[in-house]
Amino acid sequence: IAREAAKLPGSPFASWSEKEFTQLGIESLKAQLSQFVHGEQGAMMCCGQLVDVIPDMDGKLYASTQVIDEARHVEVFHRYIQRLDRVYPLMGPLKSLLNAVLSADLWQMKCVGMQVIVEGLAMGSFRIMKEGSRDELLRSVVNLTAQDEARHVSYGLIYMKDELPRMTEAAR
Repeated sequence: IAREAAKLPGSPFASWSEKEFTQLGIESLKAQLSQFVHGEQGAMMCCGQLVDVIPDMDGKLYASTQVIDEARHVEVFHRYIQRLDRVYPLMGPLKSLLNAVLSADLWQMKCVGMQVIVEGLAMGSFRIMKEGSRDELLRSVVNLTAQDEARHVSYGLIYMKDELPRMTEAAR
């Protein structure tokens, strides 16, 4: 994007060297992977909460398996980003979303927030990362993680399909 912007009249990127564009790409990758690590950590914490608050055993069992998935995602992204020498802090919008899900009063809000909203955003982010990367290891990690996330979203949609109509209008 910066390279294309450099072609525009008056662009601040117009005088950039190839080395500067490369460094921008590297830092952008580090920032995005950092958000993946933080997002997966938040997902792991939220699923741990769901194990505690979901009222039925099937829901508790699924949430507990998702905790394991999320822990695996944290580990693999953490290992990968260590190769890049820097982890950026959690960005404001993701932090706000995770805090809202983690502090939700109703378990249904936690479930929809985690399984549908957060996991849906993760799937989109992973697709963009996979399409934009030439690193086969990263493409494989992102692809495998996205498969788990798709299962989590599907579960949330199926599980909440019957639960949402039972909730009060205000809660919905």
